[in-house]
Amino acid sequence: MSITYNPQEYGVEIIAELEAGGGYDFDTVLVVRTLCCNKIYAAHDSGCSCPTPFEDTKFPSDYVEVRSLDDLLPLIAQQSDYSGVQLNEKLDFLTKVRTALRG
Repeated sequence: MSITYNPQEYGVEIIAELEAGGGYDFDTVLVVRTLCCNKIYAAHDSGCSCPTPFEDTKFPSDYVEVRSLDDLLPLIAQQSDYSGVQLNEKLDFLTKVRTALRG
């Protein structure tokens, strides 16, 4: 079961995703908010289309708590081709996270 397809099973809602993959590959930073505590977490996962994104990522132990946009920088740096992400996608992602952090 993947958090991206069944967020309610994990008690979270998806805030934002930043996708740098293409074709049959995924290279994603995922940001979620817990429904119970309003905490924000993020993780990075990448691979081909064979595994489901984030199926091997355990929530919350494999995620980092996001308290500021700076907490996302190491995850974004893990993306293999972050430079290929369009500027409007980057800005949209950061705006969604910033809005969620405010509250």
